[in-house]
Amino acid sequence: MQENRSRPIKSLRRRGFLAAAILLVPAILGLAGVAAAAAPAPLPWWKGNVHLHSRWSDGADFPEVVAAWYKDRGYHFIAVTDHNRLQEGEYWSALARQPRDNERLEQYRKWLGGAAVQTREQPDPKTGKPVVAVRLTPLADYRAKFEQPGRFIIIPGEEITDAAGKSAVHSGALGLAEVIPPLKPATVQEAIQGHIRAVRDQAERLKQPMLAILNHPNFRAGVPVEDLQAVPDLEFVEIMNSLPSDVENTGDENLLSHERIWDAALAWRLSQPGFGVIYGLATDDSHDLAARSGGGWIMVRAKSLTPQALFAAMKAGDFYSTTGVRLNDARRTPRELAVEVDPEPGVTYTIQFIGTLAGYDRSREQDKDEKGKLLPPTKRYSPDIGKVLREVAGTKAAYQAAGNELYVRARIVSSKPKKDPDVPGFFETAWTQPLAISRPAPAASN
Repeated sequence: MQENRSRPIKSLRRRGFLAAAILLVPAILGLAGVAAAAAPAPLPWWKGNVHLHSRWSDGADFPEVVAAWYKDRGYHFIAVTDHNRLQEGEYWSALARQPRDNERLEQYRKWLGGAAVQTREQPDPKTGKPVVAVRLTPLADYRAKFEQPGRFIIIPGEEITDAAGKSAVHSGALGLAEVIPPLKPATVQEAIQGHIRAVRDQAERLKQPMLAILNHPNFRAGVPVEDLQAVPDLEFVEIMNSLPSDVENTGDENLLSHERIWDAALAWRLSQPGFGVIYGLATDDSHDLAARSGGGWIMVRAKSLTPQALFAAMKAGDFYSTTGVRLNDARRTPRELAVEVDPEPGVTYTIQFIGTLAGYDRSREQDKDEKGKLLPPTKRYSPDIGKVLREVAGTKAAYQAAGNELYVRARIVSSKPKKDPDVPGFFETAWTQPLAISRPAPAASN
């Protein structure tokens, strides 16, 4: 009898546990749903070009045509950076200074409407002969036709076009409200630092987000790595420019490539106290929409499509540069750099983790000509600088720092050729921003 009474009791207990479990399932699922809902959505990537020109300086195309070209090709933002001027006020652009100018004018009239295009005759500044000039539209008058919140914005800017002696020093100044004139300093370092300071002073005075970028260091062999690396406030430098024959992206027998300049500067700066990382940008430096425009750009991960959000993300290094390779993710933690490619069908990828180790060989061989005279503007550097520390074939890879690296960055090379007649054998590539790992201790103060 005792045994028979215990069976109903055990059965009731099992049923009680089962009922409780059934009642708990919705609660557990609800908590899981709350946790999933609370997980932050990934920030979007915004495609942008921060170095381009129009007829407001030496570009071939009218400003509205430039804006439409980039918007139609999926860009989210552009910075207009004409030489030493903002797109404001009254400005007349003379025709016949660029090939196909008359053809462009007729296309512009058809596109904008003939009545909207103003022309006049004026003397050519070089020959004195009368030429036809077109009144250009200021940015403030045409931007509303193209800008859309969360879709496309135009950032005002300027390419500060300066010189220190015979050295050309050009800096992109983004977000400006006032023109910054050339400083004509005595040295290259003074020019770079002066441009950065002028942009920062204007940003602080007007309480607006602004950014300074050193453009194409190899243009006319203007900016040696020894000069740019020694500017404490330098944060951004072009490492890829779509005018390769003009700006010497890949260098020559006497010039380091832009990417090699980047590595040499990073190695030197991150082995010194008081210097920070320099971030590398790809741009197209467009002067003619029919020639290499769209060849290089940046992808910025930011919470919104505004200058403030974009510049903040760039200052944090949350962007990558590319000539065509797209990434799903480029993630940096204190000891890891991870990359995931957004693959294109039929294209293969090689992910290279590049860096320089602490204690690298700092010896440099100065280049001399046949008469023994030192060649400007730079020196050769040890192969210890910018070494490939790891290479992975595929679309996803990570680098775990050992701790003796000064920095590590990723270069992602695709099997898809980049169509550029000036750079044979060049393939679409992306570059992440460097992760600084090993830093020297601050110098002791007296």
